[in-house]
Amino acid sequence: MITLAPITSIASDDADVNSVELRSPSVEHRLTMYRELPVHPEAPKMILPRVIQYGATVLASYPGTGKTTAVTSLALVVAGAYKHANLSIMQPRHIVYLSEHPEQVEQILSALIAEGVVDNAVARERFHLVDTCRVQPLDLPPIARRWADDWTESLTRNGVTVDWPPWVVIDTAAATLHIENENDNAEWSAAISVWKQQCAGLPLLMVAHTSKAHKHGKAEDMTVRGASSIEGDVTQVIVLAKDETGDRYLEIAGPKHRFETDISAIRLASYLATVNTVNEFGEPVLTPTRYVELEPLTQDDRQERRKEQQEAEAIARKLQVAEELSKIIPSLWASKQLPIQTTLIDQCKSARLNFRKSDYATTFTDLSDDTLVHYDKYDLALLKPYLVELGFKSPPKNCAGIYLLRDTNPLAEAWERLQSDIGDDLNVPKEPEPLERREDEVTLSEGHEIGN
Repeated sequence: MITLAPITSIASDDADVNSVELRSPSVEHRLTMYRELPVHPEAPKMILPRVIQYGATVLASYPGTGKTTAVTSLALVVAGAYKHANLSIMQPRHIVYLSEHPEQVEQILSALIAEGVVDNAVARERFHLVDTCRVQPLDLPPIARRWADDWTESLTRNGVTVDWPPWVVIDTAAATLHIENENDNAEWSAAISVWKQQCAGLPLLMVAHTSKAHKHGKAEDMTVRGASSIEGDVTQVIVLAKDETGDRYLEIAGPKHRFETDISAIRLASYLATVNTVNEFGEPVLTPTRYVELEPLTQDDRQERRKEQQEAEAIARKLQVAEELSKIIPSLWASKQLPIQTTLIDQCKSARLNFRKSDYATTFTDLSDDTLVHYDKYDLALLKPYLVELGFKSPPKNCAGIYLLRDTNPLAEAWERLQSDIGDDLNVPKEPEPLERREDEVTLSEGHEIGN
């Protein structure tokens, strides 16, 4: 072991009194206690392996996103009451949960138990709920020592005995910590320092809010409301955010953390259960209660999920277009106005169908003969599957006519297939009765332009 001696110096004759006082003989202090470098360093201490590190953690989101439902499920995993296949713990801990709305936590816990997600006996043994109140940060040390005395366990493995303290959850920081000015960096730093150095070494999860400006922002842009020192002084930051589909995630790998993990985020799968409660008079009341189950996701999982969502959105958009086409085509067909010397997209446009601007392009793109091409500044790619099914392909860009693809009656055949493909998803009108063939009507083959 290499030990560095305290730095000392001799004051010069012309040194002032203050400098001489600063160079008084060295004393024993925590800052003079040198760590011996081990052969094998300690692994990061974890509350929930791969997700939450031991220390002071802040979980933040804007109001109304379900922070309490998410934190309750997390705490029950740490307590060993929520057995999760993909979230393992080294050893269950007791939970001291300070809540500004304890009735809500009780309802969430009851819903999880009723749905078989949580073990009732383990939850009652290890989950300790407290109705919080505001206290000065300097009043926390004796309270924390009481929690440590009540719920710290001694565990022995491989001949080594360690203390296993409870995990303290403060929900929320604003309802528990008396901070004069939430934007004061010095005040927040002092409060967090009190916890880290004087509160029996207990691990902490503190629930906080993000600013209103981030309500619809991206997770990477979210910051804890108030002083920037909150994020700077804690061990880890977790952000609860919604994606573009409305799904909620606990962002783990993105915000501040001091460990490597394969878990990018935890998706919060939301469910609704009915809980047996009582009103002020002790009368039974059935109360709908929302709870969440936790779904840890790797970065690859999230990318695959985004891909599936994008594909589902594309299908939904195509079905919407097909539905609108199904409304206009029968009437045009019945009136012998389909097709005339215009494109089907023009018919849709004249009917004021609501197509998104992003569905169209401003340039021509030539495709194969069996598909459609862009026409008249409108991108027909979205309509392509349905127009092909209906037996049309677009003409050269300078031609106004539409060509049939088949010798027989392609419209009826394609319409029948279109109904078969999307009939279960849409209220597709039935195929109109075929019109009587006029004597002057000619049979059209591929390549024949339909005129007036």
